[in-house]
Amino acid sequence: MSPEQAAKEEVFNLLLQKEVLNSICLLVVDEAHSIVQSTSEFRPLYSRLAALRLKLQVPTMALTATPTAEVRAAIPSSLGLTSYETIEMNLNRPEIFLDVRSTCSLSKFEDSVVGELEQAKGVTIIFIQNKSKIMELYGQLTRLKKVVDSKLKISSPA
Repeated sequence: MSPEQAAKEEVFNLLLQKEVLNSICLLVVDEAHSIVQSTSEFRPLYSRLAALRLKLQVPTMALTATPTAEVRAAIPSSLGLTSYETIEMNLNRPEIFLDVRSTCSLSKFEDSVVGELEQAKGVTIIFIQNKSKIMELYGQLTRLKKVVDSKLKISSPA
């Protein structure tokens, strides 16, 4: 769940109920640089994650792909971690690429990507800002049997 969801008083309290608390075995914080970079206007509820982590008393994994050295150094203390291990990996991932396309017509977009989807190795993620257009595209592609569910992930903003 998002930090904004977890920080809601009723959700925060629910997470601390014994039957729920006993079922939580790991806290994962994605976009962990936001803990350090949160302000009163930008993701302010990330700052409550340290309190939640202390109450949960479970192992914690903080993930980020874009921290500066200063932010990387500040993440553990921002989460109240006293013992931690830092693992850094090379972000040069040739199997991953980004392609941005702008189109006014969903059918033109579909025509341009269908062949590529059939040739794609692994998962393809298509991000469209309008949920109804996502469902329309997904419906068209699956009706045409051009993609298999396990190869296509379609996402929209929250």
